[in-house]
Amino acid sequence: MQQRVVFLIPVLFTLSLIPQGCSSDAKPGSKTDTIGESQKPELDSTVRLIPVPGPLQVVTTLRNACPVFEAQWLIKSDSGQKQLSSAYSNAVYLGASLADIGYCVVYNQRQEALDRLKKVQPVMNELGLGSVSGTELINRFKKNENRPDSLSRIVLELYKKSSDFFSDNKREEDGFFITAGSYIESLYLILHNKRFQASEEFPVILGQEKIFLDNLVEALTYLEPNEPTQDMFNTLYSLQQVFGEIKVDVKNREVTAETNAAELNKLRLKTVQLREEILGTGA
Repeated sequence: MQQRVVFLIPVLFTLSLIPQGCSSDAKPGSKTDTIGESQKPELDSTVRLIPVPGPLQVVTTLRNACPVFEAQWLIKSDSGQKQLSSAYSNAVYLGASLADIGYCVVYNQRQEALDRLKKVQPVMNELGLGSVSGTELINRFKKNENRPDSLSRIVLELYKKSSDFFSDNKREEDGFFITAGSYIESLYLILHNKRFQASEEFPVILGQEKIFLDNLVEALTYLEPNEPTQDMFNTLYSLQQVFGEIKVDVKNREVTAETNAAELNKLRLKTVQLREEILGTGA
């Protein structure tokens, strides 16, 4: 019997995954660990709800706490091109790029956001997303360039339409890779913003990011085991091991991370390493 996994992205949109059957014995090889049946939780229902971060959730909090736009941390315009040789790398790169576009939008850097949206069009076309991108999307972006709220809605709509496309075409893993790419890029941004790390919001967001990472790793165990999903599992699992050194308290549904400079630096370096490995972006 197949399980239906629903990623709950607060308020914004829902990404549905229909993973492998519970009785499957297929297990890919692994350098770090293996996605196996022993890692799958026992479920009484055919529906599994897994919360994951919304596409603008982290960058919006970052903007509210730190008004200074820091373009130096965004993906370089010519980065990652050597990596874009498969749907897997395209999807991860698109997710990270959309996180950067969202970052530009919430900081009212509209031209920068538009330029990045144009540059990511070939990637979207390679993924078969031409129907949700293209000239019409660019024109809508230009038309609403003086309306930050409208631009945010366009970015969210792009996420949702991409998700719907992959779900309708039984390519749920590509939708997951976009979410994972966005997660890694958002984590990278907050770990490089010293002003944000001094804010009251940082321990809360960092704690939420750790929980979301655990959810992403769990969600991967429901996807069909193959080379791309195993590679992503290894990536997120290695990040999870470093994140595990940071204590997170949950009281009255409030999340707070307790950490120190050494732990943060180790997590930052790991994020830089993974970002370079999967996006080819460097630090």
